[in-house]
Amino acid sequence: MYFYQALITEGGQKNRDVLWGKLFQSIGQVIHHVQDMAQPQHVRNDQHVDKFIPGYVNPSLYEKYTSNQQTRPEVQALFSLPGSEPVYSGTHPGAFKIPRDFWKNTQETGLAEFTNHNFVSDGTNFKLYQGQPVVGATYGLPVPYGSPQNVPASELLPPLSQDILTSCSVNQVSVCTMSFYASNGPNVVNPRASALSIFDQYVQLKLLEFGDPFNYKTDRLFTLNRYTFNAAHSLLIPKAVGYSAGLINYFFRGKMEISLPDEGIYGIIDHSDPVSNQQDTGGFRKIKLKLKNVTPNGTGIELMAATGKLIAVAKFHRNTCYTPSLSGEYGSPGIDWRTCRAKDEEIVVSEVIETTPIGINTDATQLTFNFNTPIPINASDLYLQAVYTGPLGAETNAVAVVTKDISEPHYIYSSVATWDQATFRTISSYPQISGPGGQSWESWCATGFPTLDACNQGMGYINLVRYSGKSGPISGYDPSDPIFLTGTIYDLSEAPPFPPVATMPDPLGPAATVPAPVGSFSRVAVLTDAQPSNTALSLEEKIDTTHGIALFQWFTGVAATTINQRDPTNDTLTPTAIYLPARGIYVRAATAPALMSGTAPQPFPDLKILPSQINF
Repeated sequence: MYFYQALITEGGQKNRDVLWGKLFQSIGQVIHHVQDMAQPQHVRNDQHVDKFIPGYVNPSLYEKYTSNQQTRPEVQALFSLPGSEPVYSGTHPGAFKIPRDFWKNTQETGLAEFTNHNFVSDGTNFKLYQGQPVVGATYGLPVPYGSPQNVPASELLPPLSQDILTSCSVNQVSVCTMSFYASNGPNVVNPRASALSIFDQYVQLKLLEFGDPFNYKTDRLFTLNRYTFNAAHSLLIPKAVGYSAGLINYFFRGKMEISLPDEGIYGIIDHSDPVSNQQDTGGFRKIKLKLKNVTPNGTGIELMAATGKLIAVAKFHRNTCYTPSLSGEYGSPGIDWRTCRAKDEEIVVSEVIETTPIGINTDATQLTFNFNTPIPINASDLYLQAVYTGPLGAETNAVAVVTKDISEPHYIYSSVATWDQATFRTISSYPQISGPGGQSWESWCATGFPTLDACNQGMGYINLVRYSGKSGPISGYDPSDPIFLTGTIYDLSEAPPFPPVATMPDPLGPAATVPAPVGSFSRVAVLTDAQPSNTALSLEEKIDTTHGIALFQWFTGVAATTINQRDPTNDTLTPTAIYLPARGIYVRAATAPALMSGTAPQPFPDLKILPSQINF
């Protein structure tokens, strides 16, 4: 719940930070419980209360000793020993299908089972029966295994006093010997599971209760001491690490892939729209993408279910300097991203798709997400997420998320109709002027149009834009096909079919009878991959309604996206698009000179923006 809510909760970064904190605190608490399974007393019902509760006080020497040893290099090295690798990975899921499997599962590889079956505790130690080691009470495992390893006490303990040595001899123990018995459980052989000797767990001689300090009790008993604990550490500490890391891997195992939809872009809007182009309130209300479940499960995947739900999330910072004219874009004159970029990250979330298409388990499946609150037109540092919640494999309520870095809103222009900047001469290009010398636009218009305004309205461009869903040419517009060469002018009647995502300007709009007239332009805002590899295609139609001329040419390539993202490692942001003023609008720096140069008298009049038609 914390994971899901941290991903989708709007209303400020602070609220999500609290949820992220609770998520990782909760995971830590669950992992703490997993690690507890690596303490034998915890899995063998062995009371070890270290507080003063009458009748229950029985502090755990294992825990005290382990705590005291934690900083020793020998113990630190155990955290990276073989066996400490995560027990769960997508390619090797093993028996871990649901969370409880990390404790107990059908293959008996849960950590509670491993520890219970292979280790004894203070209260469930081996016992002597008729002089032979046997399994203690309650549990049938582990069993004493093989012949003991007999080690002289002098090799294990500080120098023994003469009194102790004499006592050992008097009691017919020629040498104070500690016999280590191995355990033989189903998963591992522990060479020092328990120690049989006349020494207690503190590795001191056992004294008779209330007895003379020199009257030693020399019955040999099974005890646990630092030597058995060290042996347990070498096996259990790596397990605690491996199961902890495995549970983290399991919790975050859900994986999906986002790819471009058939339209080749995630979103598009008409930037002339006074609702869509406004700072903060305008932006993208529809996102299309393809989604595929790639949660690994051995050689296959863990299936997502139709009963699961899907939601899209956009993460971003705001450019508070943005204006519809684009004068406030990062890197433009007088704009400092450090001043303009909002400090806090925000999110907006889509409406929920209540049923998950099961096709995402096998193929990239196209989905449409609708946003009641739009992805802002002034978003920077923009990431797109898809979130799934529901059954995943055998787990009934999992969460999976995929995050993709996408472009910031970038802008595509129609071919701006700027013939009014030129003084035409006798040339063989279009429009073609007969006669020697040069003419201004106005004088050229006077040769065939009743008024200058009629000329402006009768001459113009239409620009159609589309994208491929993946890399490669679009049918009918292959640069290697000699039928129509990119950049070459042909008669419009010969143009192959071209279903665009944007037509600039809108042929059904106020200027329905003509293309973009002289002195106008159209602009759309697009979201696509940050580093796109799919084909972008522009078809430019040049139309002279008075003379009955209609021509086309096309251009192809990869979209020049806008990337405005802060690098947190060095606190820098290098804008990829710089905008400069030209004829009353702001355009990419490479385009500005063409709008500010020409042989006609200056200043050139401001360009008029016209609406575009969006097919998305």
